[in-house]
Amino acid sequence: MQEAKYTDMEAAVEVNKQVTWEAGRRARLTVLTLAFVSLIVALGATILITALPDAALLFFTIGSIVVGIAQSMDVLLLGQVLKGVSGAGILPMTQIVLCDIVPLRFRPKYASVAQLAWAIGLINSPLIGGLMVRHVTWRWIFYMNLPFCGVGMVIVPFIIRLKTKQSSTMAKLTRIDWIGEFLFIGCMTSFLMAITWGGVDHAWDSEATLVAPLVIGIVKTIVSILWEKWGAREPFIRLAIFSNWSAHAGYYCAMTQGLVLFIQLYYISLYLTSVKGFSPVHTGVATISMSSILVPTGVIVSLLISRTGRIRWALWSGWVFQILASGLLILLDGTIATWRWVLILMTCGFGHGVLLQALTFVRQTMAKDTDESYAATIYNFSSTLGTAFGVAIGGTMFLNRLKHHLASAGFDVTIASNADQYVAVLNTMTDQALRHDISVAYAASFKNLFELGLALAILDALVSLLIRESVLIGSM
Repeated sequence: MQEAKYTDMEAAVEVNKQVTWEAGRRARLTVLTLAFVSLIVALGATILITALPDAALLFFTIGSIVVGIAQSMDVLLLGQVLKGVSGAGILPMTQIVLCDIVPLRFRPKYASVAQLAWAIGLINSPLIGGLMVRHVTWRWIFYMNLPFCGVGMVIVPFIIRLKTKQSSTMAKLTRIDWIGEFLFIGCMTSFLMAITWGGVDHAWDSEATLVAPLVIGIVKTIVSILWEKWGAREPFIRLAIFSNWSAHAGYYCAMTQGLVLFIQLYYISLYLTSVKGFSPVHTGVATISMSSILVPTGVIVSLLISRTGRIRWALWSGWVFQILASGLLILLDGTIATWRWVLILMTCGFGHGVLLQALTFVRQTMAKDTDESYAATIYNFSSTLGTAFGVAIGGTMFLNRLKHHLASAGFDVTIASNADQYVAVLNTMTDQALRHDISVAYAASFKNLFELGLALAILDALVSLLIRESVLIGSM
């Protein structure tokens, strides 16, 4: 009985702390710092990536310089590898820092700052990239990172203070699950290679696609799970966070939301340049219609979640709007009126604005306090994996359907092998009848791709019904 009373007392103290907690100056500066680096990461979805720690920022800076001065593809890839390695931890680290300094009840309000900065950078990066390519040189896409890196390396050590346990560098290194991470990276790489090659570089039933690397990826996945469950001393994937169907559904929705987002973001831009004939800058301006509604929607939703303490209403309404948006995207063609495609893009932005906030805090409410850092890592990995699959699956489906539609119209199917690059040729054609016929094939391929997005959105809405309602501590 005494133990139960003590537990109740501790719980009451914790609730009181979360209700009365107020952000101090350092907490506010920390949130702004996280928003700053999240903005750079989002730009990295199409332009660059950065990282939070000093060492990562240093490597990212070096990578940006290497890419900027590259005179060959090998050197350029080396620079991109350096940037990728250094930037890989920024999104989960942002969530982990917030878990460390902000009580759960107030995280929606403060995390929305970093989340929305990420969204702003993600959606507006096509405009920045278009301006760079048109008015300067592509190298400035990477040179522009350097001032951000410099500012980051100066402010991060002075602003961010975490509750870390003191231990030696060697002790920290020995705690890393090197074998598990090696196996997991290998299986994900194999899957992405198979998806990217299938139907484009190799037939789906060829050995190059099915045996190497699809089957290898499946085998590695099984071995990874077995290692994480029974072999690793401190597994980097804590299987305990997948203890119920609600958790499975939450991480699945995080992955597929990232997949749908990147299918829409990347291929809406390609649609505007190929079918509508927009310039890179014009395309960037057009996509602002998504961010113009996404940002205020995200702010309002985060405030409502903070006030009500409930999340599932936002999750369900977000998927409803994504179903609507995905269905409307199927209507895009070469003759659609401007006000209509602008309204469609705004609907996409509204749906993602709701979902980005809801999914972030679904993950937090499902994890125990001791598992929050693991849950943050898995959530961001799921979302990032979804974006990778969005580009890979979207690209494979689009190119396969483009081949089909070109062949049906009697055109050379090799156009599909360089669909992105061919847009420049398409937009400079003097034969308007030929341009129209090829753009119709592009539009039909986009329609098929957005039909996939609609199917995924419907499936995600159904899966989200499995996520149980969770009330944030201290809700009214």
